[in-house]
Order: sequence, then structure tokens, then C-alpha cells
Amino acid sequence: MSATTKSVNEDVSIERRLHVQLTKEELRERGQQMSAAELKIEQLKMDRKPINTAIREQVERRNELAHVIKRGEEMRVVICKWIAFERENRWSLVRQDTGEEVEARAMTAADRQAPLNFEAVPVGATLDAEMTSDLQAPLLESKREQLAAAIRKPRAKPVPKPPAKGKKRSLRSV
Repeated sequence: MSATTKSVNEDVSIERRLHVQLTKEELRERGQQMSAAELKIEQLKMDRKPINTAIREQVERRNELAHVIKRGEEMRVVICKWIAFERENRWSLVRQDTGEEVEARAMTAADRQAPLNFEAVPVGATLDAEMTSDLQAPLLESKREQLAAAIRKPRAKPVPKPPAKGKKRSLRSV
């Protein structure tokens, strides 16, 4: 037997994808196609900016709501009023919806100074209703302090500090 090579089927053609050298005209066409694709990419990026912004805004809103739900509270504008506690020499900012103290500060010298009313009274004039209301001002001040004391929360007594480490308290020093 002789070794001969036979073709399986010479009449059948097969298609395969193989590298082919491009002509100058084909290279120019591919360059134009690539340029058009790049322009389309940039246009799509510009079109998606508003969508990305809207998505970011909704993500932020969702996160804010998740925190509100977790805490069970949210920030709102609440009407508050400063109340003077002259005996304690301090001002207290009180919420009008719950009566809780929001802030407190010491009175300044200007706060403690009462305004003086220097209206001229004609000679021989008698006291009228407006002048007598000035005489009742201390009574109204007392009522205001009573009201402020009613809405004020009682203060907790400070807890004594434990003795420092290494130092023992003896009964003799007490």
C-alpha cells in the first residue's frame, strides 16, 4: 500500500473568520465608523446625566427616610419662647408644644436691668388706668414666674463621685 493523501471532499467550501489585511479605503471607512461610535457614546453620556442626578437624589431621600424611621423622630421647626427665671438668674428656652426646656443660659447684667419708664405726668394729674397697670406689673411678674415653674422639669440631683482608685475612705475622716 502506498501512502497517498486524499482530500475528504474537494467540492465543499468552508467559511471561517480569519484576519484579512485591509485596504486604505477600508481603513478610512473604519475610522469614520469609530468616530461616529465615539460621538454616540458622548451623546449617551450627556443624556444619562439627568437620570443619574435623579437617581442620586432619590437614593439620598430614601436614606434620610430610613434614618427617620429608625430613630422614630425627625427635625421640624418648633415654636419656642425664652422665659426669665430671675431668682435663678437664668433664661430658659422652652418648647411651646411639649413645655420641655431646649436651652438655658445665664442672665447678663443687661438682662437683669429693668427698663425705666420716664413718661412725664402733668402737674395735678390723677392716676389713670394705664398708670395703675404699671403698679400691678410686679403682680404679673409673680404670675409669670409661677407659670414658668409649672412647666419646668425638676432637676436631677448630681450623683456623688466614687473615691479615686488607690485611695480608701476611712470612717475617721468622715
